[in-house]
Amino acid sequence: MFTHDVEWATTQRSGDKSPLAHPSLGSDPVAGDDPADAGPMPSLRSSTTLRQLDDLGHSQPPPGWGWTTVRVESTGRIILPVGARDALGVGGEGAVAYATCNRVALVLRSKPPGAEFSVDSRGRVLLPTWLRSPADAAGSVVVVGTRIGVPAVVAAPASVLDGLGDLLTGDRR
Repeated sequence: MFTHDVEWATTQRSGDKSPLAHPSLGSDPVAGDDPADAGPMPSLRSSTTLRQLDDLGHSQPPPGWGWTTVRVESTGRIILPVGARDALGVGGEGAVAYATCNRVALVLRSKPPGAEFSVDSRGRVLLPTWLRSPADAAGSVVVVGTRIGVPAVVAAPASVLDGLGDLLTGDRR
């Protein structure tokens, strides 16, 4: 079989056969020797059925939330990802975000309502004690979410995702 492949590759360079013609395939499938050949794909503009699909448009759904895992420092701080800092409009010394919580997550916004929360020049925020406790120790993980066009950042312990996975699969331990 190897010698056939070498012969086929040699004839390919000389242009004797179609790129789809190969000794193991028999005749050239492009040449139309097969009576069951469906032929080329019809143009979207000439096929009524395909034209209806094309008329539906190509709009993409709006982007959803983007999630990032962040390690908790030994000081109880996290460094907000660049996208989160951009969403809040923070980046300079003495920047302020406004925080609220909803039992499972900390929500930071660029404007009130909420308690003032300082963000240092490196984009670090001190997590509240209740959010650090589930994280247990330095090096644990918190998930941080942002969404394009929403001036807010969500920070939650990774266990929230465990609960969501259990809920979606019906596995309630």
